[in-house]
Amino acid sequence: MHSETSRIGDKEWGVNRLLDESTPDDWEGWYQRGVDQRAAGSLEDAIISFDQALQCNAENDQAWYGKGQTLAQLEQYEAAIDCYNQALNLNPNAPEIWAAHGKALGTLTRYAEAICSYETALNLHREAGDRQSEAKTLFTLNMLYPLDGRMNESAKAFQQLSAILNELDTPSDGPMQMSIMGGLALPNRQIFFLVNQLRRLLTGPVPRKVRSIVLRVGWMVFFGLSVLLVWVAMAWWMNRSAVKRSGEAA
Repeated sequence: MHSETSRIGDKEWGVNRLLDESTPDDWEGWYQRGVDQRAAGSLEDAIISFDQALQCNAENDQAWYGKGQTLAQLEQYEAAIDCYNQALNLNPNAPEIWAAHGKALGTLTRYAEAICSYETALNLHREAGDRQSEAKTLFTLNMLYPLDGRMNESAKAFQQLSAILNELDTPSDGPMQMSIMGGLALPNRQIFFLVNQLRRLLTGPVPRKVRSIVLRVGWMVFFGLSVLLVWVAMAWWMNRSAVKRSGEAA
């Protein structure tokens, strides 16, 4: 921990020296300083540095993105979305910015807008042939669709995700059967349905803070159950493969 703190401190000292020795218009130095400060947990200072970088060069999409990420860490999601919008106006072909945009919208329970952002990120990943990022985005969409009442699209996203997982993670003795992953779809949809019903109940005269807390707890519970189900399926498959190999050896 000490060495990591020292490394970050040395790096930030180097950037500070670079800024001191250069002109105030060195946007790259301010941007790097913001990146390092964010990594060190100095979020308010990072925002100041990103703002300085943007004053030097307002056309820098990465500075807008970095500021947005920092604001999201501070749970200032509306301000983060504004920064992501600025970044996307400058660079609409950045899937990571679309994903961050969607995540912030989803946190504010603006699910339809979040889905649009993630779908844009998904298309960009597909165009780039990035199958792993495509799978991650499909997993997120599989969670978001039911929160917007789109159960059929959730099932389709899960099927597409299963196909990619089969392609990317093929055991040595044969492809993973889609029925194994497909068996997880029904529990997932049931969980989604319960979360969606909870959201509907909380759209009445309930304080926003209470609504936000309950939704976050439900989101964490869903993630935990999803991870558990995936691990159970993988353990079952690995055990079955081991039994099959031992039988063939006998």
